[in-house]
Amino acid sequence: MVEIAPFLAYDFPSTTVYALWFLLGSFAVSGLSDLRRMSAQREFMEVWILFTAAVFVLDAWRVYNGADLIVHGVKWALILLAGLFSWRGVGGLFRLARGDVWAIVAVCSLFNPLFVVLYMAVLKVTDIITAPLFRRFGSGGAYPFIPAVLIATLITVAVILADVVGRAIGRL
Repeated sequence: MVEIAPFLAYDFPSTTVYALWFLLGSFAVSGLSDLRRMSAQREFMEVWILFTAAVFVLDAWRVYNGADLIVHGVKWALILLAGLFSWRGVGGLFRLARGDVWAIVAVCSLFNPLFVVLYMAVLKVTDIITAPLFRRFGSGGAYPFIPAVLIATLITVAVILADVVGRAIGRL
């Protein structure tokens, strides 16, 4: 029988907080570039790819040392699906450039399966609300997306830190 608690509960260790601060800083800088030029530097995408690879290796090491393979497998499957359905070549959730997709994937790599899903939902709502504002900075239907990634990340982290999900589960 599969234990459901690891899919729902989230331990937010200080190392994850530091990693999120790093990502938030990169999103702030790349978001400004995105607003100014509709393009963040390629180096940001490369950093997000390396960041994601490092977290994947860390998760693989955790599984090797006894962490739950199913939880980590579901997490990375959800991340893969989120990335694919966000990329302009596939679509479904969004139709984004590669750099925007890698920003999303980097954030999701720090979450458990529940918060990957929650983050993607928050990101979709954030995009719907902020797109009219950010379209002013874009052209030809395209608009800066990294600012929405930054906002959705902050909202999701606030939900985690406030233990909203834990409180909701406690009431059930």
